[in-house]
Amino acid sequence: MRTPRPIDDKLPAAATAPAREAAVPARQVASCGLRDSLTGAATAAHPAQAPRKSVAGFEPFSCQAGVVATNEQVNALRDSIGI
Repeated sequence: MRTPRPIDDKLPAAATAPAREAAVPARQVASCGLRDSLTGAATAAHPAQAPRKSVAGFEPFSCQAGVVATNEQVNALRDSIGI
């Protein structure tokens, strides 16, 4: 939506750097930032974050520091679903 409202010159400048890093339009970064601040919740697909890369259609989970899955845990999961 286009708005005739004046905005501070610092806002477009602040959206430019994260937009370049994420390879998305600055308009998208500004819209998500405004939406997040108004709703008080961060969106899962925030454009300032690097997009996840899928491998053969599989989107890996994000890692958690200090949490390691063992082969026994993986095998137990495979057994439980019949793989």
